[in-house]
Amino acid sequence: MKYTTETLDNRRFDFTVQPDPEVKILTIRDNLILSRSNFCLLTGAPKVGKSTFTSAIISSAIARHSIFDIELHRTEDKKRVAWFDTEQANYDLYKSVHRVLDLAAVSSYPDTLDIFTMRKDEAPNIIQLIEFYLKTTPEAGVVVIDGLLDLVYNFNDERECKILIDWLKRVTAEYNIGIIAVLHTGKTTGTSVGHIGSFADRYCQSNLEISKDPSSIGTITLKPKLLRSSGDFEPISLMRDGYGKLFQVTYFEQTEIPKSKKR
Repeated sequence: MKYTTETLDNRRFDFTVQPDPEVKILTIRDNLILSRSNFCLLTGAPKVGKSTFTSAIISSAIARHSIFDIELHRTEDKKRVAWFDTEQANYDLYKSVHRVLDLAAVSSYPDTLDIFTMRKDEAPNIIQLIEFYLKTTPEAGVVVIDGLLDLVYNFNDERECKILIDWLKRVTAEYNIGIIAVLHTGKTTGTSVGHIGSFADRYCQSNLEISKDPSSIGTITLKPKLLRSSGDFEPISLMRDGYGKLFQVTYFEQTEIPKSKKR
């Protein structure tokens, strides 16, 4: 790239002009988690329930209200939600889609939700296809990428990972969208894996951690890990009843100390 005075002037920040108001995309109990031109992370070890919370987030956009105190907001100019799944086989993705419909309490597939299976595609192709979608779908407001590791060949390659994060920063600003990216953490360390995790933590607007509750079998919990635009919020825990239906467990119910029996 050839740099000129004009190039530098185009990047000069004009502090006399107030930017447009921040547009909320994802909130949890009215706490701002994601806004336009940003990306956030859902992190956790493999098989801890990240897809379950992803389904809850997407379902709230369809229902147009909060699900489990989580709300994905849509506006008329940016009403489409895109879900790019890189991990699940077709049958598992089919079940995830129906979980979204069940949580939203709708029976038919909404025309404002675009779902793509990218399991057979290599990292560069996934990136190119996502950006092609953004170029051709100006009404897209939020993109869910499940999972981010499949957009690189080596999550410990510093240069490759920085290029990916720079791409996330660019497309969120250029297309005026928010991106929710699902990212694995190490089984032993609990931190986002490799250089991709380090860079993503540094530049994301929020990092929400999902884990299994060791003290309560079958309970999965979402809690704040890194928040740039919000204060902490009380963790959200989910369980399934005897029929497999998800329900929310309150913080009090989890931490209540059982009363001792009278002798």
